[in-house]
Amino acid sequence: MAYPQSVFAEFGFIASQPNVTSLFSALFLHQGILYLLPNAMFLFIFGKQVEDASGHMLLLVVFMVSGLAGSGLFYFLNRAATIPCTGANGAVAGIVAAFWIMFPDSLFDVIRCAGPLGWWHVTTFKSNTLAAMAAWLGWQLIVALVEDRLPESFLLWSNIGGFVAGLVMALSLQPAIQRQLREKPRAAEPASSVRTPGP
Repeated sequence: MAYPQSVFAEFGFIASQPNVTSLFSALFLHQGILYLLPNAMFLFIFGKQVEDASGHMLLLVVFMVSGLAGSGLFYFLNRAATIPCTGANGAVAGIVAAFWIMFPDSLFDVIRCAGPLGWWHVTTFKSNTLAAMAAWLGWQLIVALVEDRLPESFLLWSNIGGFVAGLVMALSLQPAIQRQLREKPRAAEPASSVRTPGP
């Protein structure tokens, strides 16, 4: 679905005309399938494990604070920008950082959809934390190179700001999360994980 430009102008975050409403609304508005589907996929891959380990509310807090931090860093460095910026890049980056701290060396299942000869089926393959993070980072670089709807500076700084925010929150809450993981290891481990994070 293609939104009219007026929607982005009204609900996207414009650094030269900042307002609180657009800071939040921009997180849930994407300028194309190239932005939406990968963000949704990586949010599912990393976010489900973070949610299982820390609960729904903490996942939401990490998502929102990381998204706001990403947009905030972009605003601080590009206050004259007039292009409406949208997307959950910073929010997803924060979730990725939190997952890295919680499960630094886990092996887990990733869902993959395939449709050979028109017949769709769902399979899984195993990935470790660093490989999944590398895939996320690689996709960010691809989007920055091939897509021109958003400024490259927004794609860069929103990811950096969100990642740092997620990192700080996860490190701050790590002792409490580790205690929770030890108390309910089965519910907290990533799906099919063969290793749990150290103390």
